[in-house]
Amino acid sequence: MNFPATPVDLFHIPSNFKGDVQIFHANNQSAINFQQWTKPRGVSMSYIVCIGGGGGGGGAHSAASGTNGGGGGGGACSGISRLIVPTFLLPDSLYVQVGVGGLGGAAGVAGGAGTNSHVLFSPLTFAAANSLISSNTNAPGGGGAGTLAAVGTAGTVPTIATATVEASIGVFSATVGLVGVTGGAVAGGAGSNVTPWGALPLSPGAGGAGANNADFNGGSQTLGSAANFGYINFPTTAGAVAAGGTGGSLLALLPGGAGVSLMAPFFQSGGAGGGSSVGFTGGDGGRGGIGCGGGGGGKGTTGGRGGNGGNGLVAIFSW
Repeated sequence: MNFPATPVDLFHIPSNFKGDVQIFHANNQSAINFQQWTKPRGVSMSYIVCIGGGGGGGGAHSAASGTNGGGGGGGACSGISRLIVPTFLLPDSLYVQVGVGGLGGAAGVAGGAGTNSHVLFSPLTFAAANSLISSNTNAPGGGGAGTLAAVGTAGTVPTIATATVEASIGVFSATVGLVGVTGGAVAGGAGSNVTPWGALPLSPGAGGAGANNADFNGGSQTLGSAANFGYINFPTTAGAVAAGGTGGSLLALLPGGAGVSLMAPFFQSGGAGGGSSVGFTGGDGGRGGIGCGGGGGGKGTTGGRGGNGGNGLVAIFSW
């Protein structure tokens, strides 16, 4: 008669599984304060996910009807860094800074850059020797402002996070964020669209519309193919995730839609761009989801402002 060398779990279900999830959001205070992670008892492995704040959308140009004006550019989105590490190699406490999204620019003003997220060994200013993991090396850039002569430039792409010396004790990986998109043409044009989730579960902000003597719609966050998540009331066909603002008169003009934030499954998108108006204030860009860029504003007699970039997130899962 053969006996197994070691006991087996009934139906492969661990008999005494302990899981711990600690998720940290931005505190939205003027100074990014530390939040403390405390090592849970009875766990052996930890998985850390680190996402920074997205760049804000750029504000559009302000000008009367018949005068050129560019739409604001969309802000870039954060990269994602990850670390799997034996928990016994971590200290009893870690200190988390969650980056905030850059502010959307007012009319004629560029959007602000996002802020990186960090997991540190002590509550001190970020330094390589004090860092376990960061979301990016350089943070996502904000979209440029639309002007009389130029469209709002795309928010600059963040540079990919690199492993610290301490992160080499585990399995580290990082994915670079995505550059924003430009605003609509100064002689009149729709804002640039974004196709979310082609490379990341995040996306940059779409561009705001430009105008001269006709109105245009802002750029949309548009799926290239169906995403079948009907059980969470999500579009099940190709189409707009966040619709661009409608260009037109004061009564018809709409701001760009806000980016989506779906935690399960984890999908976030940037904000849509604002529509343009030759006779009224341009539409504002939509705010970004977690780590995503804000949409650019649309040109108007007063340019629409850019949407704020989405705040970051740090999650630490232990088991």
